[in-house]
Amino acid sequence: MNGNHKSWELTYVLSPSSPLTSGGSKDLGDGQIGLFKDKAGARGAIATSSIVNSKNEKFFLQVGTNIKTNQAGRTAKPMRTVHFLPKDVTEVSFSEAQDPTLAQLYLGYDGLDVSKSLVLGAGESATIHLKLIGAPLSFFGFKNGIYEQTFTISADELNVCTGDCEDEDLGEKVLRLVEIMKKRQLRAGVLLEDIIDIHPISSVAFNPDATGTSKFYTLVVKDAGDDQAQGLVQAQAKGFDVTRIKREGIVSTYQVVGSSSPSAFTEWSANLKTDCAGDCPDGYTEDAGGLLYNISLATAAGIVAALVGKSYITSATKIGQEHGVDKYAIITPAELTTSNISDLVSTYATIEIDYDFVEVESVCVKDSDTTTTWVLDKTCNVSEALYYIELDDNDCGDSRLVDLQEAFPDREIFILGSVATVATPIAGTFTNGTYSGVTGTTNGSGTAATFNVVVTGGNSAAITLVDKGDGYKVGDSITILDADLGAGDEDDLVFTIASVTNTVKGECRQRYYTTVITNAVCDECHPDMYVSTAPEPFEFELWNKVQTPTVTGGAYGIMFRSKKNQLCPPKELADTIGSFNNIVEIEVSGGALEGTLIGYNYNENGEFAKTRRSRAFDGSGWGKNYWYDELCSYEYFLGDSVGNSTEERWFKNMSSKLEPCMQYDSINLSLKRSFFSQGFNGKAEENFRINFVIPKGSKDLYTDFFNMVAAGNVDAGSI
Repeated sequence: MNGNHKSWELTYVLSPSSPLTSGGSKDLGDGQIGLFKDKAGARGAIATSSIVNSKNEKFFLQVGTNIKTNQAGRTAKPMRTVHFLPKDVTEVSFSEAQDPTLAQLYLGYDGLDVSKSLVLGAGESATIHLKLIGAPLSFFGFKNGIYEQTFTISADELNVCTGDCEDEDLGEKVLRLVEIMKKRQLRAGVLLEDIIDIHPISSVAFNPDATGTSKFYTLVVKDAGDDQAQGLVQAQAKGFDVTRIKREGIVSTYQVVGSSSPSAFTEWSANLKTDCAGDCPDGYTEDAGGLLYNISLATAAGIVAALVGKSYITSATKIGQEHGVDKYAIITPAELTTSNISDLVSTYATIEIDYDFVEVESVCVKDSDTTTTWVLDKTCNVSEALYYIELDDNDCGDSRLVDLQEAFPDREIFILGSVATVATPIAGTFTNGTYSGVTGTTNGSGTAATFNVVVTGGNSAAITLVDKGDGYKVGDSITILDADLGAGDEDDLVFTIASVTNTVKGECRQRYYTTVITNAVCDECHPDMYVSTAPEPFEFELWNKVQTPTVTGGAYGIMFRSKKNQLCPPKELADTIGSFNNIVEIEVSGGALEGTLIGYNYNENGEFAKTRRSRAFDGSGWGKNYWYDELCSYEYFLGDSVGNSTEERWFKNMSSKLEPCMQYDSINLSLKRSFFSQGFNGKAEENFRINFVIPKGSKDLYTDFFNMVAAGNVDAGSI
């Protein structure tokens, strides 16, 4: 009877770098893996292919760390596996992190079946009960992570109703209800729309036509994938908001939105290599060494040539750029003198010099910059939404228009109202005559203004306001066609509105407007369609969306969809602040008014239809899911307990390599070793399960390596 030991389990976190195939274990980079022979005098890294023909030789896998020396009182064992024979590898497998899934469901019309439409009879009301469940809600103080809220939708009374009343059109009611839901405050200023998406769905268009386009550009580069790497891209993409939208292995994909692309991204950091005399990589040229200084200058053209033109500078290489400042490495044959420094300062007033120079034997300078072009990914449509805010006049009884414009300098704040005056003179050639009560078209939203126009001398038009209309703003243009001015084959009459009278104005209170660009819609079947976000409140007053155009004659519903709610502090702070990347689950029902409320009639149609498209799934393989296993492995290898604070773990070299909100794949290796032991047949077995955690999408870096490690046992499988 064989003796069996409990399986050992250890976790190693690998960096996205190719396995080591030459050199020794001291050549391993932090998080880099290598295969080594467990044999005196032959402990160098080897090519994995040699394990196949080495049935009786023992091997071990080792992962590099940044620990180069033992520390007093600690074992600090290398992060290596037990030694094993090729046949001891019983299984190798790959586990891919699964992407999260958003919960999505519809109440009423779901975009397909009009029979599911929200329906109420005249004067009827119904409740809609919304329930959200998820860890993010616990952070806002909701017990057990559950938030519940009830809303009411009511149909208007019809003026005439005999016998069976017809159903009321709910288009405007649904739009208004969605806005109320989105702006419902949970706690601490967090709105419901911050947690989930809520959108009206209709068989007729809720949305205006597109008013413009947005272009999406992407940049694909190999980098560290951290905030610093993104900052380097952002520094060169001035005027754009850079977002990292994908990370696969060592490759990051960044995105910007604009009418044109940023300039090509230059990887300055690769431009200079030091102390590689006679061994410069391809694409580099060797230059003489000397004293290396780092300097910073405001971005400008021709800097390198100008620096090299100075007699005391041997070479100059641009090595970085950040916030409009270029960084250069200059080589000098001797220390910079006071005279040299004065010359540099007089030439470049903004120069910053790091006087701690480094002596280098030689340098390798890249022959040309490595640049990557931003590529047009897609062109999408955008629209505009109109928002209004109502404010009391100031203490002097004056308008708050100036105050609002100062508070929102990047927005146009305006008043909509009736025409008060128009701008003169009017240039052009027109047909003489008097034209009464003519109207025209406008480039704005105003309607119903009419004018008397008197043309004399062919080029002088006098305009008198007749009906002031409504919905106009200062600067709108009015065009009266030549056909309405005598049809003399002359110019159309075009003039602008100089002032308006606010028609939404009460006792010391007025309404003000602004426009907001919507999200970009790249697919006409996109469920979001045009969605806008209201500007920030002003003096605790909220902006309200103007619902245009009027919606009637359709089937209506409401779509509810989770958002990717994440709290992702840096890994150094995650255990103190906490983190989550959970998807909120959504439950919704409605159609009947609960209880008896005076003044409300029940919805006789019963429960509203509900259609669920997907349930919430948090995804798998998040960095925080591997923290415990990683720290346990640290304890095993370093011979010390894991500290409770980030500072203690850093001091002990136990800092996590895992970002809490990044996803990681894993490669699992199982070993079964047999050895002699006291017993009936003198044989025992011990099992090891080793988990290698790798950045999501970096499998290709390790596939050949681990498949060859397992090649000594035909039953071990492959990844």
